[in-house]
Amino acid sequence: MNIHLEGLRFYGYHGLYVHERKLGAWFELELTLQWPDPDQVIVHLHQTVNYAAVYEVIKSRMDHPTELLETLVMELGDSLKAQFPVLTGFRIRMTKLNPPLFNFQGRVAVEYSKNF
Repeated sequence: MNIHLEGLRFYGYHGLYVHERKLGAWFELELTLQWPDPDQVIVHLHQTVNYAAVYEVIKSRMDHPTELLETLVMELGDSLKAQFPVLTGFRIRMTKLNPPLFNFQGRVAVEYSKNF
């Protein structure tokens, strides 16, 4: 079973350079969380991964500035696994929507996935 959270946007102060950590930027996250297929039809919240609780974990982590996006997505993955031990894998893609590169048109993203 998979759950997807898509198009999550956060304003954060992540980056290697002083001006990134001072001015901040918009980030977009896409997540896929995997857990074992249930033996029965899911009819109660406790039978699934609560995406509202997942969102709160992400929101909390995005409030802590981090130099490298790679570090950020890896730590986020660790936090999600710790909070939701039923997970059998995840994929996290984080995009910096306006990277501070001179004359750069586009986005920069990192992606981290892990299976348990």
